[in-house]
Amino acid sequence: MSKTLKTIIFLSSLISLVSCKNNESQYKNILFFSEFYSGNSINDCVLELGTSSNKDFSLDGFKVNFYTGKEEISYTYTFTDEIINTSKLVLFVNNDFEYTNDISTIVKLDDNYICGRYYVELVDKDGFVVDSLGQKGFNLEYLSDGSLIRLNEYHQGYEVFNNTHFIKYRPNYLDNLGILNCPISLEEVLNGPVLETELYSDLPFSKNNTATNGFCEVTVNSLGDGDTTYFNFPSGSGIENDYNNRVRYLLINTPEIDHGPGSDIVEEPYGQEAKKFNNDRLNKATLIVVQSSKDAGLKDTYSRTLGFVWYTTKENPSYSDLKLLNHELLINGLARYGSDDYPSLYSKDILYQDYMNYALNYAIDNKLNIYS
Repeated sequence: MSKTLKTIIFLSSLISLVSCKNNESQYKNILFFSEFYSGNSINDCVLELGTSSNKDFSLDGFKVNFYTGKEEISYTYTFTDEIINTSKLVLFVNNDFEYTNDISTIVKLDDNYICGRYYVELVDKDGFVVDSLGQKGFNLEYLSDGSLIRLNEYHQGYEVFNNTHFIKYRPNYLDNLGILNCPISLEEVLNGPVLETELYSDLPFSKNNTATNGFCEVTVNSLGDGDTTYFNFPSGSGIENDYNNRVRYLLINTPEIDHGPGSDIVEEPYGQEAKKFNNDRLNKATLIVVQSSKDAGLKDTYSRTLGFVWYTTKENPSYSDLKLLNHELLINGLARYGSDDYPSLYSKDILYQDYMNYALNYAIDNKLNIYS
């Protein structure tokens, strides 16, 4: 190959690289949507813009585009003299929403553009997308009734929205508006909820055949598949210890296993892996706790007790050592997610179901087991 040809190839590659770089906003590392709050009414919404820069940064010329479901911009806000830094955030609020914060800039919109719950994007002075929230043409229903807060580990802009960069807080959580840092770390989200004894320890497991959100310690009677186990319940729990006393794990569904001759159930891929995962942990457990959910009810149509199963393998265990087995099966890609609405059970101001929803997205993104 001639020297001239090599030079042409090198310059072509360099031009291609520069062109690619020029299609990406230089501001994505310092500007991002940090929180989306959606309340109970159409006027009860806030969109928060944050930055990783400690120095004052002018937003002059930047735009925020609010889209409709038809992939058309319904409203554009263009910044003029607004200044942003890590302690001075920008909050877009619907006109009737009352909020005051001395360290944030409040932008009041004259219509419910935020609550349209469609795609929103931040655009820089050159027209490049710095950050986005949602996908064009798709209604962001999962953003309703809660606060979607960006995890600290993802404090930068992304042209393509990824919901594993955010964690959803329970309805009416306003404590973090105007505050940049997320109260929980990525590691804590991945570990799942903790059993908050101060919320649930005074509750019985059940009362008058009704679930109460309470919990009790149990022992294994016999092991089942990935999402069903026979437990021995203590007296006073309201659960009789008989053959039908199976516990069906809430919010998940593991793949089926072979049920033997005469059964019409077909074994599914990763059914045995889910069974082994579940049974190994329960076999080694030094403490097992089952928690009921008043949102789900006490029993299902097969007379199985419904519950969240907590365990630990630590010696001399305490309740603070417990891990939620339902969550572990899901985040390891060994269960499907049953997206029921359980609004009364939460940990660190995050609903159990939102830990589980995050676990599902994590397993899908990482192509784990049944999501491979």
